Amino acid sequence: MSPDPFFVLLEACDNPDLDPAGATAHVPREHRQVLSLAEAQRVCLEFIAQYDLGSGNWAGGRVTSCGKGVAYISYNGRAWTLDRQPTPIHL
Repeated sequence: MSPDPFFVLLEACDNPDLDPAGATAHVPREHRQVLSLAEAQRVCLEFIAQYDLGSGNWAGGRVTSCGKGVAYISYNGRAWTLDRQPTPIHL
């Protein structure tokens, strides 16, 4: 039996300090299946680079398994506990 997959949310939002309304409308919102937190980190960083997002535009990064939150991937690619405490998850 294989382990339950992870899903990571990839999403952008407009930065009200810098962007005109609708500036990120071309960026899709998706849940991508990944096999590990390390892959979730890579996928998030690739998404950020592909759409040239700034830190104020990054709205994704929530990682789930079996419908429950398990981690958060920040703009810099680090994996954190879901409550975003300053202790990163060690992979």
